[in-house]
Amino acid sequence: MPSQLESSETFSMSIFVDNLPGDVTQDDLKTIFAEHGTVTGVLKISTPADIETEEEPRASAYVNMSTDVEERDAISVIDQSVWMGKTLKARKFKPRRG
Repeated sequence: MPSQLESSETFSMSIFVDNLPGDVTQDDLKTIFAEHGTVTGVLKISTPADIETEEEPRASAYVNMSTDVEERDAISVIDQSVWMGKTLKARKFKPRRG
């Protein structure tokens, strides 16, 4: 599963975004989230297309904003919005305890 981290060494994953189109880029994500504040990091996770089932490539991402206010604003606007033909799901990232 290819992924790439663009940020400082300490990356606090504050927003989880799901249902992204597979061809979305980290620059695309930075652009949409920058409308709501300062983006300090993006981690995109891609799932390749499945030729046998004809399933399209998919992506999800973790986005870090510089303040909690920016984070809440981005989530409230982006969650359930349609972008690049997909209805996005954005929420506060909560690590699993286990």
